[in-house]
Amino acid sequence: MISKVLCEKFPFSSHYFETLLAEKPEKFPQSIVFEGMDIFGEIFFSLELARLLNCEKEGAQECNCLNCNWIREGKHPAVTFVSQADFKPQGDETKTVISVKQAQAVAKSLEQTSQYHRVFIFLDVKSNSLDKRDETIIEEYKETGFALPEDNWKPSALSYKTFHPKAPNALLKSVEEPPKRTTFIFLAKNREDLMQTIVSRSQIFKLPSSRKEIKENDVSTYFKKYPSISLEEAFDISQDLQNYIKENDTTASVVLDTVENSLGDFLKANITNGRLVEMLKQDIRLVNKAKKQINASISPKVVLDSLMIEMSQK
Repeated sequence: MISKVLCEKFPFSSHYFETLLAEKPEKFPQSIVFEGMDIFGEIFFSLELARLLNCEKEGAQECNCLNCNWIREGKHPAVTFVSQADFKPQGDETKTVISVKQAQAVAKSLEQTSQYHRVFIFLDVKSNSLDKRDETIIEEYKETGFALPEDNWKPSALSYKTFHPKAPNALLKSVEEPPKRTTFIFLAKNREDLMQTIVSRSQIFKLPSSRKEIKENDVSTYFKKYPSISLEEAFDISQDLQNYIKENDTTASVVLDTVENSLGDFLKANITNGRLVEMLKQDIRLVNKAKKQINASISPKVVLDSLMIEMSQK
């Protein structure tokens, strides 16, 4: 079923969709939001779902049916990227946003019947070439066999700025009442970056980045006054951590792992200070609770704000 490399990187979502397709394919969601820092992982996972939904056989990884080959080659007529650079109807000259005309073109295309399961993948695309870091990440997904568009096609996550202000509402009816065998997929870093009208009509899945290129010192600098943290400082640290997540292409889970490691090192260095050790153990438990909340798809801002407030109340 789902490619091995995708199963290893996104085990929860892979298991969910494999089970759903095997047992209740008719229940496959009509609209999905993937959130995470790995935009290429989201793209390849979306293409893999499109492949499984259209496979003429049983979805084997090595399947070479016409639909599977078309999707791998980026040529399938029912699997469509929608961005500032893709799926542009005639006469649409907008280059910086997904336009109202594109939303209307999606609706128009759905008026025609199709023998395929149609998949529309919404993302932000910049007119830049891929850099070496992008190419390194893509290499991790080589096993999937999917080809991406070439020539000045640099994908990134959706945000409010990706859409013309009226485009989400123009899409709404298509997302709410699509024909059977139609799925919309929106690729984002966080659901909060999308219009609530889209999010509320979609199922949300986290595809967390597996890259852990964080130096403990980078995060520990925000805890210079630990364990004496005022309430005001708690909100400042929370905001610093949120900014760090956005600026360093990482996730709240990875940052919380680093916070836990830093607290663990501090505990070892002060093992003879009984009162401080108990305080550190309590805060480590709070960090673990925060990680569970992140895994339950609670907003990173809410989780980090709550964590820092609790850590300041000593």
